[in-house]
Amino acid sequence: HTGEKPHQCAVCGKRFRESFHLSKHHVVHTRERPYKCDLCGKAFGYPQSLTRHKQIHRLPLPCGGP
Repeated sequence: HTGEKPHQCAVCGKRFRESFHLSKHHVVHTRERPYKCDLCGKAFGYPQSLTRHKQIHRLPLPCGGP
């Protein structure tokens, strides 16, 4: 492992070790949000962001909440 990052974004110049990470990075520039929450409709660019977001729907309501 040399730490080499041969894959470079043509838009911003950010470099990646794996081509997969570069291909996923493109949503930063295109603002694509293909991952949509089925509970509230909020959309995300990364599936991990949607998974993290869905946790808020499982939180208990604070005292006095509806």
